[in-house]
Amino acid sequence: MKAEVKQDARGTWYARPYPGQAGQRALAKPYKSFPGASTREQAQAMADAWAAQITAGGMVTSMLLGDLLDEYNAAMEAMGASPHTVRSYRLYAHRYLAPLSARRADGLTAMDFDQLQARLLDRGGAGGAGLSPTTVRCVHQYLRGAYSWMCRKGILERNPVLAADKPAPARPDAVALGEADLRTLTDWMAERMSGDAAPWEYRRAWSFWTALAFGLRVGEVCALRPRDIERRRQAVLVGGTVVSVPGRRPWRKEKPKTSSSRRSVAATASQVAVMAAYEEFRESELHAGQWAPLASPTASWMRPSDLSAEFARTRDALGLDRRATFHSLRHTHASWLIASGVDLVTISERLGHADPSVTARVYAHYLDGRDAKAAAAFEQTMRGLRAPGGAAWPG
Repeated sequence: MKAEVKQDARGTWYARPYPGQAGQRALAKPYKSFPGASTREQAQAMADAWAAQITAGGMVTSMLLGDLLDEYNAAMEAMGASPHTVRSYRLYAHRYLAPLSARRADGLTAMDFDQLQARLLDRGGAGGAGLSPTTVRCVHQYLRGAYSWMCRKGILERNPVLAADKPAPARPDAVALGEADLRTLTDWMAERMSGDAAPWEYRRAWSFWTALAFGLRVGEVCALRPRDIERRRQAVLVGGTVVSVPGRRPWRKEKPKTSSSRRSVAATASQVAVMAAYEEFRESELHAGQWAPLASPTASWMRPSDLSAEFARTRDALGLDRRATFHSLRHTHASWLIASGVDLVTISERLGHADPSVTARVYAHYLDGRDAKAAAAFEQTMRGLRAPGGAAWPG
């Protein structure tokens, strides 16, 4: 099988394989791109190696990493991976892993992956800038999952990524609103949820308040419906998220990020009253039913990116910390729970984290000093009792 390379409008080399006989250029596959090639010669070498793995009937029998990653991505999409996940996987395979795509998957070692990760950290981004440790860690996780899939399918016997170094995660502080900013925002929300504000301001303030009061993600706020407000049980049912991809209208995804993301978040009587008042407002404004989204100005699902942009405009208008995003409302909820002494397991369940260790990692900087507080609390409890050695406990 032969393949001649061409260059598309974006400058990426690609090939269309064909049988060698003249007049018999039946396509074996639509095309194969080689984004890692910078010259025609490099692209042709990659194309020849790929075409050599294709039978006359057009079946790919390739052991090249790039081809197997394409197969893995297609399998994940068929198994119901979200559009965002599939886009990320294809980006990892075609851009970040391009230097290894023409090599046999069964010939790569942990050292090869360590060297690739070091290169990505150093100059793997746009304009030769290094990628963040978080992005490289995602690429590592993707590779690890892809090789595990290859092993399960009997394509490979071992997973060399397991022995590769996993980049340490970047740990930027979760930005929560400070006390002054929180007071400014809550005053603004109270004014616009009093019933005198314009409908669009009421809806926007309610969306921010809901994320802050219950620690919800932006997609979860967009997915809330009147039927998710359980007045009798005094809880908010978080059972989905809104997904948005270019070229399509946003939709509600019933299956959340993880099983723990589907949860019932307790509410106080006053919080339920706020939710009920807003629900009545929505019914009078849009005559919406129990299936209509609460956060949207229409009867359609609101894009999470649009709600995030609304928060950014409000943040700037109020002069809040420029680092704050819509997700900061969720961080603020968690940080105040931690400051109030609520245990990590409860906070983790409320936030919908898969495990309390996730909560501890994300909010580690808010947990600083809790050990000292625990020591002081223990000492306070033990005062008046006898300490080891027969002496009285200090204090």
